[in-house]
Amino acid sequence: MITAPAQAFSGVIGGAPDPGPTVGSPIIIPDEERDAEAAFAASGPGGPGSVVTVTGATSAGLTINLLFDAAAMAAPQSFRDGITQAMQMICAAVTDHITLNLQIDYSGTGHGAYGGPSGGNYVSYSTVRADLVNNASPGDTTFNFLPTGSTISGQSQVAVWYSQEKLWGLISPTGTEIDGSASFATDISPSLLVGVALHELTHAIGRVPYGSQPDIFDFYRFTSPGTILLSGSSTAPAAYFSLDGGVTRLADYGQTSDPSDFLNSGVQGSTDPFNEFYSNSTQQQLTAIDLKQLDALGFHVVFNTTIIEALGATKLDQIGNNYFMDPVAGNAGTGPELKFGGSVVIAGQFGSSWTLLGTEQTSSGYEVAWKNTATGSFTVWNSDSNGNEVSGSSETAASIVSFETSFHQDLNGDGLIGP
Repeated sequence: MITAPAQAFSGVIGGAPDPGPTVGSPIIIPDEERDAEAAFAASGPGGPGSVVTVTGATSAGLTINLLFDAAAMAAPQSFRDGITQAMQMICAAVTDHITLNLQIDYSGTGHGAYGGPSGGNYVSYSTVRADLVNNASPGDTTFNFLPTGSTISGQSQVAVWYSQEKLWGLISPTGTEIDGSASFATDISPSLLVGVALHELTHAIGRVPYGSQPDIFDFYRFTSPGTILLSGSSTAPAAYFSLDGGVTRLADYGQTSDPSDFLNSGVQGSTDPFNEFYSNSTQQQLTAIDLKQLDALGFHVVFNTTIIEALGATKLDQIGNNYFMDPVAGNAGTGPELKFGGSVVIAGQFGSSWTLLGTEQTSSGYEVAWKNTATGSFTVWNSDSNGNEVSGSSETAASIVSFETSFHQDLNGDGLIGP
């Protein structure tokens, strides 16, 4: 199952709940969370110095206690540093004032990792929806498309993990219970460990499906507009991440390794750390789509959005290191993400001299204008409707004038828009 250069994440598989769950009854934990807990128990506590506390930028943010087992404490320092660095990234992105306790194991070979949340309880769908909507950040429309009423896809009860119960005060926000666990193989390359850790640590705080009964993750896993997939099987039919009832496809979900992960060939690109398989090209940071997934789970997330331009019907937004072609009146990140060669474009990818100037929607997708500030030359990309670059042209300061009207701006700086 694990081959180089692509290596599989062992994802969490949700177990089927007891028939007819009632509010407050406990969730059956995923099989691979049991495996991670067993690995931690077999190794034993890490002893003095084995609990590392990671916090956000302010005292009002997320606090994570990383509990390293004996094997993890005996591992090279680079292992604990990589796990801690990934957790620092998560704490920098999530601003909720809760404390989560995660067990970390270091064992086995095969370049993989596995884990998940350690427990939770069933809560009525109407209560969960109300908590999501009422606790959303101002202007966050993520939860607006969730169905009203007492059921979702015919289900009235929702599996809510400890981390999410803490968000809404259903249990103590600073409780000492174990919220999740993760185990990492000893042969994961240190240069790729942060990406693997971002993947598994977010599984441990609730980025998992559940099964025939939904958890919050399942609210956004669509097979078609209006139809969500409720299955915890490791193999799954085609499904995708959507925040508007299944109309817009933000990412595709895995089908062969882990249905809570993204499909490597999906619209989100092949380098996302939440993908099913990782490689030397996997990003070692959270992407804008990853942040949207965490936001959809109920966490309050900092997106760090910059509007590059908004002069026509389409605006160019930068969220973190990624670029989105959004409706000018819409929220950042609601449009397609800019991609090149099947992977998302990352800030600085083509060198510091290349700067994005703007974007506009066309009949077949989008056009995107770039400028090389060192040479004064320009490039115009044509992308499909999913943001993938399909063709391009090199332009001079004179020839770029022909594009200025469609971009609604003075691209070459001569004081005029158009010839």
